[in-house]
Amino acid sequence: MRKLPLFIFFLILINFFLPKVTPNILAQQKEINEEEIEVIIPEKSIFCTDFGISYHQGSKEEVVADCPSETSSCDPNNTAEIWLEGEETKQPDFSIMNFRLDSTRPKLMPLQLNEKVNLDTGKITTRAKHFVVSENTTCPFNPEDTPSTSEVVNSIPETEFTLPDWWTTLLSQTKIFCGLFSASERCQPPEKLTILIDKPDNEEKLSALSNDIDINDPEYAICDDYGELARSQPPELKDIERTFNFTSLKKKIIAFFEELKKYFQTTTREANLTNKTRGVLVGGHTLTNQSEFFSDFLIHEINDSLEKDALAGNAKYGVSQDLEITEPDKAEKEHYQEQNQTRARYCLQLCSLYPNDEKFDVNSIDPICGSCNPKYYQNQGSQY
Repeated sequence: MRKLPLFIFFLILINFFLPKVTPNILAQQKEINEEEIEVIIPEKSIFCTDFGISYHQGSKEEVVADCPSETSSCDPNNTAEIWLEGEETKQPDFSIMNFRLDSTRPKLMPLQLNEKVNLDTGKITTRAKHFVVSENTTCPFNPEDTPSTSEVVNSIPETEFTLPDWWTTLLSQTKIFCGLFSASERCQPPEKLTILIDKPDNEEKLSALSNDIDINDPEYAICDDYGELARSQPPELKDIERTFNFTSLKKKIIAFFEELKKYFQTTTREANLTNKTRGVLVGGHTLTNQSEFFSDFLIHEINDSLEKDALAGNAKYGVSQDLEITEPDKAEKEHYQEQNQTRARYCLQLCSLYPNDEKFDVNSIDPICGSCNPKYYQNQGSQY
């Protein structure tokens, strides 16, 4: 598809603020020839969070001992629970971006072409794992497999996410805009005007997502954390598994009572743990690439300075009674890797449609945007 002149683009994008929703042919279940469909294989990005948990159980036993002693042993049968509460969990919200693109597209394309555009509206499901790791125990979790003193628990809690339907549409929508404006290798034009996203829509594909999440893989090991988004939307969640097993550290503390000539042994089971949530945002890297068409309207100095930093969304975790979250601030956020770059491109392009006025607040146009100052988006992620 041929690109439109730059000045026409700016004139027409003013219609971002005159919303008009166009019908989606796929949503109307119109039958389409398979030869007219382009299927996008979505590339993932990662979301993550790390926070501390403590485990403590104690009991007092009266025993007779020949002499004071101090020992420690491992109990492999202890279990606990950790889960992610769906109503509090939120991903970065690009729904207004999607709405504006959808409203603008009919004004950018010839009528006959636009009528042939069909965007996927089906929801995407994905998964996350919650690795619970002990950092300072003398009892390895898997002593037969490895002698390390920092091991992942045997059973890994898991959460299933159903992302909002606008996310799927945005992946399709930005593909069309790549054809209108971008000459980037990462933002290629579509070959067809009916766009479908290859979703993990069965247990086999979802299990493949889960199996790919490995806390020892460098891709998943580090979690870049930044501030919290001003606005985000909750996906639908359900627990796949809540319970995990861990080997607790028993500390034997012997108290001597001179007058009774006995030793009272107090057995305390305790462990300092870390939760490392790692999940897959299906299409996250695809959106980063396809949002590059916004960069065509930014000067190179600004565009080159925008990093693939993380954006944070709200989160809320629950734990069973024998656990305590020791870093609640960290447990209230999940960090979506790469998504700051998408936000920065979109928000700065949005700013370019308005006069350079100190009183203008782009946050009032779309709450996901924090500023019209490029430095706001450079090497800091989301800092509200």
